[in-house]
Amino acid sequence: MMIKRGDPRRLGVPSSEARLNFDTELQELDGGPRRRLLMVDDEPAFELSFYCGTCPLLFRRLETAREKLSLESMQERLTGALDA
Repeated sequence: MMIKRGDPRRLGVPSSEARLNFDTELQELDGGPRRRLLMVDDEPAFELSFYCGTCPLLFRRLETAREKLSLESMQERLTGALDA
């Protein structure tokens, strides 16, 4: 069996166009990270727990999370045929 190998390629959209991204809030005095956040359209949607390697990653929905995302629009792209 042979496996076709190609050059690495980046998936998704450029980060400036992405609706989801991760961010941190900074502490006022120390400047270190205070909360890790999952952002939707540059608005905080979920607070993430700090991952230590032994505990599961937890998400807490924030009151500012107003937008719901659905994979329905992605279904065709995810299940469609590949070009190569």
